[in-house]
Amino acid sequence: MVGKLGKMDDTDRGMRRLDVKIQDKYSVRCTPQRIGALNDTITWIRQTLTVELNSANDNPLYDVDEGLVRSGGNFSGFHVGLGMCCTHPLPEDHPEAGTHHGFKGAQLAISALTAEALNACNPMTVFSRSTACHNQDKVSMGAIHLLILCQAADLRGPDKLAPGTRRVYDVVCEVSSYVKGDRELRDDIENVVGLIDSGALVKAVEEG
Repeated sequence: MVGKLGKMDDTDRGMRRLDVKIQDKYSVRCTPQRIGALNDTITWIRQTLTVELNSANDNPLYDVDEGLVRSGGNFSGFHVGLGMCCTHPLPEDHPEAGTHHGFKGAQLAISALTAEALNACNPMTVFSRSTACHNQDKVSMGAIHLLILCQAADLRGPDKLAPGTRRVYDVVCEVSSYVKGDRELRDDIENVVGLIDSGALVKAVEEG
């Protein structure tokens, strides 16, 4: 250790200023490594989703050759969930932004609302938990049921409906179009809630 420092230039202090940078900033230098990690992750997710989408993931599974019924947990979505945790959803305008799920999302909302209703009179631990961290619109389950039933009528043929039911179907279809592919159903549900609140559905049946 030097007890007394004299006048030193940058060289004497073990450093000197350069006219050019020795290296780029950390964030720039590490970009290839980060992109590489993402590429590896996407490769794994693509492989996993391919396997899961083509797998037998119901329960129980019926082994026809062995004559056995096999119960297990192949329906668990952990692999898919883990992959989704590593990525963000595709943009809404992406041509492959999802697989058509029909009304499964609406049915999950019903399950969540049912769990909340049961929780009002019994401990939550004895029932299934609410989904999406309670991020479900608290709207009429009757409206969701009506939309699902109208979709079922579309698939079977509305001409098979009874006269009163057909009139309800026609009124609902005026505010909600056939769900051909995955889309947000919030407006559809709110429109049907409006029909219920206004008495339009009851009126359609009574005026038949």
